[in-house]
Amino acid sequence: MLNEVAYKTWKFFEDNITLENNYLVCDNFQADRKEKTVNRTSSTNIGLEMISIISAYDMKFIDFKKAKDYLKNIFNTIKMLSKWNGHLYNWYTINTLEPLKPRYISTVDSGNFVRIHVYS
Repeated sequence: MLNEVAYKTWKFFEDNITLENNYLVCDNFQADRKEKTVNRTSSTNIGLEMISIISAYDMKFIDFKKAKDYLKNIFNTIKMLSKWNGHLYNWYTINTLEPLKPRYISTVDSGNFVRIHVYS
């Protein structure tokens, strides 16, 4: 059962880490009355998607080349994001990569990103 839940969780990331999304996973997906994706992301979400890729590889859902390609694409996108003194802003629009207003740095989200980035 846990493997099935893990695989379904990975499928969410796999379905959403695409070129059309600049390889950034959306902040949330709503499936209540109609499916709706919110096209924004945060540094925490970026870190979480990197961990999901590493976990998918560890669980043999994807091979090493696929994991490497995903991570390379994400790092290339991160390089293109506007930053303040090297720090990612808290929210970005996935499609345009523009920081959302008001622009601010979150110590919590930045800390999550750095922690995940270091361990990956």
